[in-house]
Amino acid sequence: MNAEACVTKQPKGLSAFERYLTVWVPLCIGAGILLGRISLRTRGWFRPAPEEVTT
Repeated sequence: MNAEACVTKQPKGLSAFERYLTVWVPLCIGAGILLGRISLRTRGWFRPAPEEVTT
């Protein structure tokens, strides 16, 4: 057996996502809360207009 066959690669540095993960999590939570509040305010925009009642 060749002893050099078990050589592992050198680890790379962390990616930007991994490096700033503790920042991304609160940002995503805040964005979700903000989008939820906005969607509650805009839900009436997409309702169909009430039909006219004729007698």
